[in-house]
Amino acid sequence: MAAREQVDIQVTLRDGTVRPGTSWKTTPFAIAEAISKSLANKTIVARVDGQLWDLFRVLEKSCRLELLDFSDEEAQKVFWHSSAHMLGEACERHFGCYLEHGPPTDDGFFYDMRIPGGEHVTEADYGNLDKLTHKIAGEKQVFERLEMTKEELLKMFDVRYSSGV
Repeated sequence: MAAREQVDIQVTLRDGTVRPGTSWKTTPFAIAEAISKSLANKTIVARVDGQLWDLFRVLEKSCRLELLDFSDEEAQKVFWHSSAHMLGEACERHFGCYLEHGPPTDDGFFYDMRIPGGEHVTEADYGNLDKLTHKIAGEKQVFERLEMTKEELLKMFDVRYSSGV
């Protein structure tokens, strides 16, 4: 993306305000932060020309930008999706488990997992999982969007596959 030509763009907000930006450089988070730090801190995801857009994904051209917080249903699903990833990481750290399936739902999220030795999650584990999840959140890990071909992904994860995959 750094090789793309950077040009001035106009970013139109929901209220009609127009903010200047630079294609392939300006992010929705930068726009939110320029308005106010509290807005940037409560924004979960952006909608760019009607499409959900990661906060740190660069804007490509002049666009309409909506900054979505937890009051928006789509932002809730994004929040819960990211939360499910953090729960999954906490489960991997705590149990050494194999994650199976963990999507957001209409009112939260979950993770199915397989724990070596056939253990089960009990209420006694909740406190440790909660502490680990808060620790992971405190690490401020970056959720970064990567656009890759299937072949690049398989190579990245060193996956051996047949042509039927």
